[in-house]
Amino acid sequence: MPNCVRVSDALKRPPLRSSRLVAGSGGLWRPVRWVHILDVPNAREHIRGGELVLTTGLGFGQRLEQFQSFLQQLMDGQAAALCIELGTTIHELPVQIRQMADQANFPILVFPERVRFVDITEDLHKQILICEREAQYEEDWVEAVIAGRATRITGDGLPRTPNTCCRVAVLAFQCVESLEAASLNAVQQVRSPSGHSQPDSRVDRLTESRQGLLRHLIQSAFCSQGFGVRLTTRRESVVCLLERSSKEREWTHALDAAFAELHAALSRQFEPLTATTLRMGVGRVATTLVEIPSSHEDAQRALFICQRVPSPRWRMYDEAGVFRWLSLLADSPDAAAVAASDLNKVTDYDRQHGSELLHTLRVYLDCDRSKQRTAAALYIHRQTLYHRLEQLASILQSNLDDPVQRLSLHLSLYYQAFCMSDPNSI
Repeated sequence: MPNCVRVSDALKRPPLRSSRLVAGSGGLWRPVRWVHILDVPNAREHIRGGELVLTTGLGFGQRLEQFQSFLQQLMDGQAAALCIELGTTIHELPVQIRQMADQANFPILVFPERVRFVDITEDLHKQILICEREAQYEEDWVEAVIAGRATRITGDGLPRTPNTCCRVAVLAFQCVESLEAASLNAVQQVRSPSGHSQPDSRVDRLTESRQGLLRHLIQSAFCSQGFGVRLTTRRESVVCLLERSSKEREWTHALDAAFAELHAALSRQFEPLTATTLRMGVGRVATTLVEIPSSHEDAQRALFICQRVPSPRWRMYDEAGVFRWLSLLADSPDAAAVAASDLNKVTDYDRQHGSELLHTLRVYLDCDRSKQRTAAALYIHRQTLYHRLEQLASILQSNLDDPVQRLSLHLSLYYQAFCMSDPNSI
């Protein structure tokens, strides 16, 4: 699980306050899982990922090529940062080393004077163990609450104040391989001759590193908009309990701002980040712990809707309209049969004649049967629209003045677009 002690946190600890960050400022988010003293040139053999490496440079610092090799091995091994005590072997950080670290967003700190490495290791190891317990407790707590075990757990309840409430948000990260490959020159999975993926321990560490960064960015984005955040990370998604004022307008605006901030932060950290990488579904309001599992189910449905409908990239379930019904009917063969019986005649006609009557029907119903708005939306002349409507009436044999028949056609159009065909038509 991700560690909540980051390089930026380590810099604030008393033993490191005399240090100076001289390179790799873009990597301060990196999680620190251990502190390791290392002066030997073959660094890769001695690290497992996430180490804050302390060194005097005794075994490699006299030659630039060896120093560059040492740094590259730390970066390849997913170390967290490098701390150098100046004076023993290294008196000034070479420009080439700074450039390597800046390019990889790998933090390098220097101590201008001699320090006691034992003080640093003792202090940070205590903080790491404390934060591991706290982070694990939070994740276990959130998992228990969304699973409906609220009555059998102890800890903070929700909401904290009478004027706040909670919603569950599920953030899904598609193109996970792209995120991992973009993070610090990730190592690709090794494939066997049969073509099956073989897990690489470096990939596992990278996944943990990615989750640690996602946790940090999510908390930062939502906290900046006034949310209380508790979350649990999964391989391709994060489940968040978000607490805020119960006013609907405040929720919508704040979620929109937080989502935009998170997407921008991910774009800065992971390149390239496509618009389809991040989706978010948000459940309905929960005022007690026992209501949170229902909010979580709603959030999963809202996320499913986001994944089927290209825009917008996040939705609150209670604002998803007819898509809530469609998400329930998505796997129903009976619903598919009804939609087909409503629309197959028009679909067949379009296929045979190269026409666009089905799309015309959809726009006409979306425009509440306003001929002026429909013609404008389709960029066609009013007479052309009249002709198409006459063709539709002849093919469908349905009375569009009857709200029951009209609603059935409209719902069938949305069902086919949402569940059976290209969602870009929605």
